[in-house]
Amino acid sequence: MFDSKKIDAYFEGHKSLVARKDVAKQRFNWSRFVKLGFPCFAAAIFGVMMVLPNIRKSVDISDKITLPHKSEMEKLHAEQVVLNVTDKKNRVNQVWADNMDELEAGSGEIKINNPHAEVNSDSGVINISADIGFMNQNTKVLRLEENVKVVDEKNNTIQTSKATYDFENEYGFGDESVYAEGDWGNLSAQGFNFDKNAEILVLLGNSEINTEKGVLTAEKETQIFQKENKVISIGNAEVKQNEKSLKADKIVNYFSSGDKKELVKTEAFGKVKVISEKGTALADKAIYRADTGAAELFGNVVITSEKGVAKSDKAVYQANTGVAEMFGNVVITSEKGVAKSSRAVYNPKDNTVDLYDNVVLEQGDNFMYGQHAHTDLNTSISTMTADKNKGTRVSGIFYSKRKADNGKKTDK
Repeated sequence: MFDSKKIDAYFEGHKSLVARKDVAKQRFNWSRFVKLGFPCFAAAIFGVMMVLPNIRKSVDISDKITLPHKSEMEKLHAEQVVLNVTDKKNRVNQVWADNMDELEAGSGEIKINNPHAEVNSDSGVINISADIGFMNQNTKVLRLEENVKVVDEKNNTIQTSKATYDFENEYGFGDESVYAEGDWGNLSAQGFNFDKNAEILVLLGNSEINTEKGVLTAEKETQIFQKENKVISIGNAEVKQNEKSLKADKIVNYFSSGDKKELVKTEAFGKVKVISEKGTALADKAIYRADTGAAELFGNVVITSEKGVAKSDKAVYQANTGVAEMFGNVVITSEKGVAKSSRAVYNPKDNTVDLYDNVVLEQGDNFMYGQHAHTDLNTSISTMTADKNKGTRVSGIFYSKRKADNGKKTDK
C-alpha cells in the first residue's frame, strides 16, 4: 500500500532513491556531451577558419563592405583647442578654435573651426580670425578660409576670403580680392602679400587707395612700406585729386610719420602725364613737393595749353602761385609764332612770359635776337631787350612779301 521509506524521506527532506538515480543520470549526460561534443564544435570552428580565406578570394565583397583602415581609428579630435606656435624670433603666438580634427593620422595637419590667432610683432599684436582654418603643425603654416579678417596693432583692418600665414617666416599672402581700412585710407586689390618682419604690405593686381586728399591707383601692384611711410604704385599708376591727375609708369609717394598720414613728396617715373584745368604736361620724370607746392618735370618736357605748346628739358611749376619755369632748349609755339631761349618763366597773374638767354623770336620769315624778351599774352606784343652788362645788342632779320612783274612773290 504505502512505502514507509518514501514517506519518511519526504518528511525528513530527503529525495527518493529513484530521484537520486535520475540526477546522476543527468550529470552523466552533460559530462558526456562536454567530453564528446565540445571537441566536435571546436573542430567545426577550425574548419570554417580554414575555408574562409578561400571564400574571400573567390567572392568580391568590396562593393558591399568597407572595412575601416587602422589609421582612421587614430585621427585626433578635440574641443576648445589652443595651439602655441613659435616664430623665428622664438616668440609664442597663440591659435585657438572651437574644435579640431586631424586630416590624416600622423600628418600634423588639422582642420580647425572658427579659428582665432594672436601674432606678435615688433610693435604689438596682430589679431587674425576666420570661419575655417587648416594648421600644419610641422611647417607652422596656417591657411584660413571664409570671412578672413586681420587687425594690426594700429587698428588697420584687412578683409578677404582666403589667406595663408607662415609663422616660421612671418609672411602672409592671399590671391583673392582684398579690402582694407586704416591710416593709409581705404584699400582694395586683387590679392596681397605681407612681410611682417619688414612691415611691407603689397597689393597685387588692380589696386586702389582712396583718401581724403585723393585717389591712388595702379594696375600691377602697390607697395606700402609702413616703417618708411612710403607707397610705391607700379603699372599705369595714377594720383587723382578733383580735376587734377598725375599718371606714370611708377609713382612713389612719401608721407609724414605719426597717426595722420600727410603727403610730403611725390615722384613719378616713365611716361609722366600731368593733367590740370590749365592744360597737360608730359615728361620722363616728375617730382612734387607738398610742403612748397613745387612740381618739377624732367626729360622731354611738353606742356600743352590753350595758348600753345611749350617744350624744354626741365620745368618747375609752383602750385601755390601758378608760376611755371622752364630750363634748357625752351621752345614755345603759338599761333603768333615761335619763341626760343635757354630759360622761360610764365606768370599766370599777369599772363606774361619772360624768356632769358639766347632768345630768338620767330614770326613768319621774321627773326629777332636778344638776351631777354617779354611777351604779353593778352595783347601778343613782345618786347626784346639786350644785356647791357654783356655788351650785347638786339638784332633782327625782316622780310617783306612783294609781287614781281611775273606775279610771283619775292623776298626783299
